[in-house]
Amino acid sequence: MRIIKETHIDFMSKTGLGGLLSALLIVVGVASMVMKGGPKLSIDFKGGTMIAVNYTDPVDINEVRSALNQVNIDGQTFDFSKAEIKHFGDESNVAVRLPSIDDEPEQFAHKFVEKMAEAFPSLIPDDKSKFILSIDKVGPKIGAELSGDAVMAIFSTLLLILIYISIRFEFKYAVGAIAALAHDILITLGIFSLLDFEVSLAVIAAFLT
Repeated sequence: MRIIKETHIDFMSKTGLGGLLSALLIVVGVASMVMKGGPKLSIDFKGGTMIAVNYTDPVDINEVRSALNQVNIDGQTFDFSKAEIKHFGDESNVAVRLPSIDDEPEQFAHKFVEKMAEAFPSLIPDDKSKFILSIDKVGPKIGAELSGDAVMAIFSTLLLILIYISIRFEFKYAVGAIAALAHDILITLGIFSLLDFEVSLAVIAAFLT
């Protein structure tokens, strides 16, 4: 049994509509990135520390933010109330993304987790090892290097595609292929910006495939 009976679709007659839709998506996406100062980069590129913890019950993000207003670690006072703090999975899981800190205290991430536990002592799991879900840290220098490597990887890939298609077929086909890839990447970056998604190394890898 054929589910789709009519398979002769005149796609070429819809090129105007498709072009208009593509242009609209690109303009809106680029405008969003310009307003936000570029795509939202993960700690892979910006450097910093991403900490995820698991409370036993839901917690309010504003309460977490208030608790992190004055955090004292090894005699230094930090204000993390403006850090990126969000739920993930459910409202009992909280992720905090901290920027890179000059003269960072030793074992800073674990001491910060202790402060998060002290803020809501009644919501800590009996097995404290289950409180910390993950701690990911990337230094600012490594983040900058990864950013440069990612840009270089994208341009190198596009150049190799251009050379291969030019040799195997014709140069005009290569230009068309590169334009199509650039079109897809711009739209994807725009959607990421509109939805406030992060661009990570995994996303860059997806761009290259």
